[in-house]
Amino acid sequence: MTNPELKDKIPNLGLVIVDPPRDGLHKNTIALISQLKKEADFKLLYISCNPITMKRDVELLLQQGFRLKMIQPVDMFPQTHHIETIGIMQ
Repeated sequence: MTNPELKDKIPNLGLVIVDPPRDGLHKNTIALISQLKKEADFKLLYISCNPITMKRDVELLLQQGFRLKMIQPVDMFPQTHHIETIGIMQ
């Protein structure tokens, strides 16, 4: 594992939630999440304010073995073009 201290702190990992900034997840974060997935079976809840960077990150996570189970846009800012998008991966 990339971070043994993290593994000791989360022995019963069931859900990981990420809500990155508009730039999306950093490549090191994607690598860490992918490594965690090899060691624990968990769901990944991805919340995004930028569907373009979410698409990029989801594609990278799919390459690492994740599966996209669901994706749902949420209009939290009516009368604007901004949306939040929630994806569930496993």
